[in-house]
Amino acid sequence: MHILHICIMLSLLFVGCSKQTEGKKASIVNFELLTSEENFTAGEPFSLKFSASEESSPVLVFRNAVGTTILDTSYSDGAVQFDVPKNFYEKSGICYWSLVSDAEEKIKGTLNIHVNNKNGTFLESYLGPRSLTAGPEDYAMFVMLATDFYDNPLNDSTSITSKVQFQESQSEEILSSKNLIAWTRYH
Repeated sequence: MHILHICIMLSLLFVGCSKQTEGKKASIVNFELLTSEENFTAGEPFSLKFSASEESSPVLVFRNAVGTTILDTSYSDGAVQFDVPKNFYEKSGICYWSLVSDAEEKIKGTLNIHVNNKNGTFLESYLGPRSLTAGPEDYAMFVMLATDFYDNPLNDSTSITSKVQFQESQSEEILSSKNLIAWTRYH
């Protein structure tokens, strides 16, 4: 009889302590990109806007040469909006984004940020080596990198004028950038 009581008590204990899991009905939220532009200019702020079929709080994973960041939701005119941070919109190049809601990627895409020539261009240069040994095989190399205000390299085939003066002699050469730099040799 003792064993029967113990079995009944254990049964009641397990039944009483067990909790039925309540099934959560996953809501299916559909998103649509409202921002039609795919090309932006470096240094000019922009946002990505989406419509949502119902209220939710998605996040936007945004990635470019600067790195990867997760942007929180803000709302504007009934749309879900994500403001791209300054350090990300100042860097030119391709950007990848994906909208994530309920731990699921809902929509993804790419956009381009182009070099900004509106604030002028800048030239970084290097001439080296500092000294040469006399002989027909020795030369100095003049290397130039043209950038925009945000330090983004200008596109290949950008024309760069190199002006050199040695004593009373002056020379001018038009160089074209390739693989981000333009260069010439001096004997």
